[in-house]
Amino acid sequence: MRRAALVAALLLFPHAAGAEVFKTTLNELAPDWTVNLRCVHSEYNMTIPIPERWKVTRFTLTFPFINSTNLIKEKSSIVVKFNDIPLAHAQLDPANPEGRVTMTAPPALVKSDYNRLTLVGVQHYTENCEHPCAPDLWTTINFEEAELEIEYEYKPVPLQLSAMSPFLFDPKTLPSGAVHLITPGEDEQSLTLASIVASGVARKFDYRRADFTISRERRPGVDNILVADKAVVEEFFRRNGVEPPAITGPFIKVMPLPLDPSDSASPEADGDPQEPRKFMMSPAAPGEAEARPPDDSAPLTPRFDAAHALIVVSGQTTEHVKIAATTLASMTFPYPGSAETTIKEFRLPEITIHSGKNMLISDKVIRLSVIGLETHSFHGLQAPPRNLMFRLPPDFYIKENQYARLTLNFAYGAGMRPDSVLNILLNGIHVRSINVDNPAGASIEGYKIEIPTYLFQPGLNTLSLAPILTPQARECDLIQPESLFLTVFDNSTIYFPTMTHFVELPNLGLFMLNGFPFTRWPDGYESLIYITRNDPALLTAALNIIGMISQRNGYPLLGIKVSLERPVSWNGELLVIGDLDSIPEEIRKAAPLPILEETKVKYAITDNLGGEVVFAETRQIGGLKPDAGLVMEMESPLQKGRAAVLLTGLTPGDVLKLSESLLKPGAQQAVEGDLAIIEYDTPFDRIATQASAPKFFVGKYGTVTYFDYFFHYFPKAYYFVLLGGALVSTIMMYLFFRRHGMKRLRISGDTAKTGRNWVAWLFLKQRGKKDDDAK
Repeated sequence: MRRAALVAALLLFPHAAGAEVFKTTLNELAPDWTVNLRCVHSEYNMTIPIPERWKVTRFTLTFPFINSTNLIKEKSSIVVKFNDIPLAHAQLDPANPEGRVTMTAPPALVKSDYNRLTLVGVQHYTENCEHPCAPDLWTTINFEEAELEIEYEYKPVPLQLSAMSPFLFDPKTLPSGAVHLITPGEDEQSLTLASIVASGVARKFDYRRADFTISRERRPGVDNILVADKAVVEEFFRRNGVEPPAITGPFIKVMPLPLDPSDSASPEADGDPQEPRKFMMSPAAPGEAEARPPDDSAPLTPRFDAAHALIVVSGQTTEHVKIAATTLASMTFPYPGSAETTIKEFRLPEITIHSGKNMLISDKVIRLSVIGLETHSFHGLQAPPRNLMFRLPPDFYIKENQYARLTLNFAYGAGMRPDSVLNILLNGIHVRSINVDNPAGASIEGYKIEIPTYLFQPGLNTLSLAPILTPQARECDLIQPESLFLTVFDNSTIYFPTMTHFVELPNLGLFMLNGFPFTRWPDGYESLIYITRNDPALLTAALNIIGMISQRNGYPLLGIKVSLERPVSWNGELLVIGDLDSIPEEIRKAAPLPILEETKVKYAITDNLGGEVVFAETRQIGGLKPDAGLVMEMESPLQKGRAAVLLTGLTPGDVLKLSESLLKPGAQQAVEGDLAIIEYDTPFDRIATQASAPKFFVGKYGTVTYFDYFFHYFPKAYYFVLLGGALVSTIMMYLFFRRHGMKRLRISGDTAKTGRNWVAWLFLKQRGKKDDDAK
């Protein structure tokens, strides 16, 4: 009986069986390409994410290393720990300095979580007294050649809506998330609803890249989301031999992904598992043959892929579908625990402009516990720093002589030398050091540090606390590292002053930072995405960009509009996605590189230090190469004072590759200015940028005059104006008193001569001289 049940389960859920293998190198999972273990004792920590939907059956890590030839073999070694359990060990041999370590972790030790990998180096170069951080103490590990191999099986999808975020849209998914959207058509309503769902899904993936596809067809081998009204959903279920759900209002349901009933085996049996399986949704598109229903005499047997999900977002009307899509995009709490839900009411809160994920609110005292610092104790000579990350709006107008205030409450132990310090770093730059030199130790409250606001940067900022604790000990004295401590308490605070929102555009760096200016309102309000052609590659490219903006800003784009119709007028921001031949002429003419029959091209000739870039202008008959794309920003040709961003390439396929390139961290850091050309015909994308378009300014809150802007960018002019004002005021006062001083003061000449009023005496003397000259 048990064997028969197993066979039946494999027939119903054919994709649930079989192992998958994931291979990568550690530099893809860590921010470093090489790791240097220095000093007598050194550690390097990183995490390896394992998705919730993986059941790991084998976990192997192999990496090469090279060590110093001055080490003592018997006293030097490298240890590999996985979740704090030592699993591999190798001696550091100076006679054979190049080695290789292989670590195999038992599956029971591998958690569906962020697993800690620790590389520990213990190194000595002498039997006697030695300097703890001598230059001879080093071992280097090349992460580019460190190979990680994970064999796993898929767990069945839990039939609970509460499992969407931790299971389906898991940030730990490797190497990236893949989601396919099914829509009944490519009209504005269907695309806008799909973009809302895609935005919410990308936000749930958090920092993990999300790859979207969209069509009227189901795609096996990935999670699918069906966004359609009740009639289309019922037809989809009937064609797959599945009983349709009862839809009475805004509706969300999760279930295993139905397979094509005509297949006799799993999706992999008939070729490429990524090849979409076609089904026609009513009404049929023009030029397409209507799908024939199966023969009623042969009843369909429903079959499912238990490893992947179908999520239904539906309703009786289009408005119901929008409510369901917005609800799905907003779900951040693990509720409901059922497989389906009907939404009876939905209300969005009031949102404020320039808000978003981890955004620091100005003019408010914020505890460091809010931005990630729980009470933390640093131990040892040079403990790893503690990093606090927060974001600032990309359009902050930073004025001179403004300061952020950091107030620290901390305590440190006794026996410190006078050169012991707590270093404060902002974005990797040392901005302040606090001396912790009391030999008896101390507890300090309210230690205030003022940091100039110009040291902060738009978007992500990292504030680091990095102590260096030195004991009062002589060379070769026994040191107790645990007695060297410094504790920073979580009731420490940070305050950022009120800042005006005013910025110069175009600036693609801000667009890559968090989608600005499309995220001035975090939900994308007053923003339009215009897709120039009904092409699957262009539709997918648009979803990729929507996902990127949502992840960078941390808020679903519930207010954005997506359309295939050419906009005649639009009083907001405009994002245009299309191949070159389909871009409207007025948009191409307004672009920094207007690729027309004769293209006006600018080349930077001089870039004076502290001066403006000088461009040579040419007119050419040429074009863009294949496997390359253009990203351009300019003032919108449809509305003054609004921005337009253009993504284009020779073909829709090039535009899709461009969108995928923009999802990479390298491009998100390198794209800037108003024009970027990205070539992706090499293993590493080549990016060239330029800033040559006319500037314009946008701002929302506060009043920013031309003088504020002028003096901000030309601070020396302020002192010249101040000096000139003082000089003019002095001359005017002199002339005033010279002409009217005596009349107002009514002081006689005799009184003035006594010297009791030297100003009046001066004017009398000058007037007397004039009278003598006249006589």
